[in-house]
Amino acid sequence: METFTIDRDISVVRVAAATFPDGVLAAHQQLHQAFSPECFLQYYGISQGSPDGRILYWAAGELVPGEDTQKPGVELFVLRQGRYAGVDIDNYMQNPAAIGQCFEQLLQHPALDPNGYCLEWYITRDLVRCMVRLNQEA
Repeated sequence: METFTIDRDISVVRVAAATFPDGVLAAHQQLHQAFSPECFLQYYGISQGSPDGRILYWAAGELVPGEDTQKPGVELFVLRQGRYAGVDIDNYMQNPAAIGQCFEQLLQHPALDPNGYCLEWYITRDLVRCMVRLNQEA
């Protein structure tokens, strides 16, 4: 586990999955239907627990400046700058369960931000960085 710093707030567009984990792929597909691949600088997955115990998931992407963000089923969100605990997973498509296992570990971090979220940063087609936001005062 490493500590990473996101040095600026990142505005993204996101599409909610109808269910988790079954709806994750469909959310990413919907995001890619709304925007062409050249519109994105980076891709993300965002998840967070809900008060009723469900996991909420969104497929997200940072758009190139000037892209229209007003699309049906798409909302804006800001990934907050700060310190994150994280782990890189190479060849994650060979073992998608590794992402969930990684977050189970990361969510045990003693400095976890209780109002944070789990963040998947798809750095390349083969590499994902799994991160959780840390309490910034710690």
